[in-house]
Amino acid sequence: MFRVSFAFASALTLLAAGPALAADMYGGNPPPAAYTAYQPAGTAPGNWQGAYIGVQAGYNFGGARDRFNGGPTVSPSFGGAVGGVYGGYNANIGQNVVVGVEADANLSGQSSTSTVGGVNYKNRSGWNASLRARAGVGFERVMPYATAGVALAENKVSTPTASSTPTKVGVALGVGMEGQITNNIIARGEYMYQGFGNSTHTLGGQTLTSSFSNNQLKAGVAYKF
Repeated sequence: MFRVSFAFASALTLLAAGPALAADMYGGNPPPAAYTAYQPAGTAPGNWQGAYIGVQAGYNFGGARDRFNGGPTVSPSFGGAVGGVYGGYNANIGQNVVVGVEADANLSGQSSTSTVGGVNYKNRSGWNASLRARAGVGFERVMPYATAGVALAENKVSTPTASSTPTKVGVALGVGMEGQITNNIIARGEYMYQGFGNSTHTLGGQTLTSSFSNNQLKAGVAYKF
């Protein structure tokens, strides 16, 4: 019984004296902190998680291909300013991967006129929109990303006396770069391609099939909630 009590008392004494002994071992200073793994500057994942909404503007350029029934095929090019709003949601996955969904809607000034058989035909796309998935690599303050999804756009063809304005469904593909100005303000630059299939137009007895595509260069700024 005496031996057990003595051993228990000795253990308590060692526990109480441990901090003092450690301080003596390091010259009166506390022992070094636990080792922390080194992480190079600029590679820490940023906080991209959350919903956001923003505005954007840029330039829209592209072309149409009009095939006239029993007549020629013309390929007018058109371009113009583009601007609108966008919004979406991002989720951080793992160390640096960011995935999300985004929608945008824009007004556009694209138009071009070609003359066939003495008649002026005007191609115009006054608006476009898209719904897309996004995936990026989020670093400390910047995130390159790719995006793909469905696009919608006006495909208007008109003459001085008639017009046809169907809404077209197509594909949207893009790449971009975002940067965090603050924790809540995010700026971006983006390129997006939109391609649309054929639509049929009947204008004053003339039938034509028209397809077109957009190339968009845009800059934007968003608020992240």
